Amino acid sequence: VDIVSRAVDPAQFTLSRLGGDEFTVIAEAVGSNEDAGLVARRMLEALSEPFTVGHHELVVSASIGIAMYPASDVDLDGLVRHADLAMYRSKALGRNTFAFYSDDLDAIVTARLSLESSLRRALERDEFLLHYQPKACLKTGEVTGVEVLLRWDCPGRGMVPPDRFIAVLEDTGLIVQIGAWVLRRACAQLAAWDRQGLPPLRLAVNLSARQFRQPHLCRLIEETLREHGLEPRRLELELTESLLMEDNEVTRGMLAGFARLGVGVAIDDFGTGHSSLAYLKRFNLDTLKIDRSFVSGLPDSPEDAAIAEAVVALGRTMQMHVVAEGVETEGQKAFLREIGCDEMQGYLLSGPKPAGALEDWLHDRLRRARHLALPSADVAAKAPVAEAVSVAGPGAATVMPAAAPPPRPVAPAAGPGGAAPELLEPLSLAFPSPGARRQDEVAPAPVYWLVEPTGRPERPPPVATAPTLTRGATWRPRTCARRPGDRLAAARRRGPGTRP
Repeated sequence: VDIVSRAVDPAQFTLSRLGGDEFTVIAEAVGSNEDAGLVARRMLEALSEPFTVGHHELVVSASIGIAMYPASDVDLDGLVRHADLAMYRSKALGRNTFAFYSDDLDAIVTARLSLESSLRRALERDEFLLHYQPKACLKTGEVTGVEVLLRWDCPGRGMVPPDRFIAVLEDTGLIVQIGAWVLRRACAQLAAWDRQGLPPLRLAVNLSARQFRQPHLCRLIEETLREHGLEPRRLELELTESLLMEDNEVTRGMLAGFARLGVGVAIDDFGTGHSSLAYLKRFNLDTLKIDRSFVSGLPDSPEDAAIAEAVVALGRTMQMHVVAEGVETEGQKAFLREIGCDEMQGYLLSGPKPAGALEDWLHDRLRRARHLALPSADVAAKAPVAEAVSVAGPGAATVMPAAAPPPRPVAPAAGPGGAAPELLEPLSLAFPSPGARRQDEVAPAPVYWLVEPTGRPERPPPVATAPTLTRGATWRPRTCARRPGDRLAAARRRGPGTRP
């Protein structure tokens, strides 16, 4: 007390402990806010001095809240409550500082307490939702994985933005329980997509600092993967840079546990936290995610371009995968592909979607990938047709020459414009069964390709979503249009004598 007050009589100060790590100081000889602030600064200075406990030197900091009497016209309990509210404001300001109570704090704290109360009941009331944002390979356009994102549909509040409730979950410790729910629910959804025959996606799950420090986290992950029959390599855990800056036994042990399980580890928002390239060397990491703040200015901003190129080069040198977040324009996508970035994520590809909407989106992409374009008749007569055309992943289509063309069916009648579609030679198109997992589970079926005049030019499918021709093919998707105004369409022949 003497160090705190210095020129003030120590008898006018009362120091007591409320409980836990909270203490109160009652200063009777303080007449103004300036004097109270001076006392608070001296307390912070005194506490910042290192002290020795056993063989260890420790340094502590404090957050101080100040309530003035009679300005805070309340009884003693109310005065302590006001000081407590001001203390939490000082914590929000960055800790190791002080703040005064004001009337607006009551409204803020009341809203915060209401939010906490609603969050504690949200899980049991099934108010949390999971949305999934896809990622795609920049070279092929193939969808490679999804990142799971937590959403809260609160009755009376509607859809609450994540930045309003994630920090509250972290402060209250609820993030541990809800994080475990997210992991189990997302893995169950991934297994359900596998049963539907969708391509095998990788699942990215964000881990908070509190979750990362849980001693039983590795066991939870292992049990969840085993329960749903998922390979560990299909799960990727996203961590922040600030979390990895704590190079201690807990961090090293947890990352070693992830490595033993075989799950991937990604650094989220790379370059925005307390960056230290040393941890890239010390820890076994798999993926770097370029933060959207470095992508938004591409390709026009020289600074953003230099940073993106540097991160991609660093990732390639360290044999790490590089993903760009927040890709929203074709220019950004083209630049990232040119510098060698591996994957993209952002609204140009798709925003976060509920599981059902993402299923529809994935099925639509597969249907468009199966809409295979063929060359015109004169080009096909001169050039060998590919023996195999494949689209990556389960649920893909494979085209092979028909062993014996069936009888040529009758061509459809002329359309409104007077021109009848021209029938080309049939090929066999292998379609997978709904639950097919392997390419050898598909059976070829005859397909007839029609050229239908539409009266207007139509661009062929983008190279990123069109199949890649292999083994002797000499034509590419962009040359598939027979002439301007023609459109290629496929009709599957279901049996002898059936019209295509």
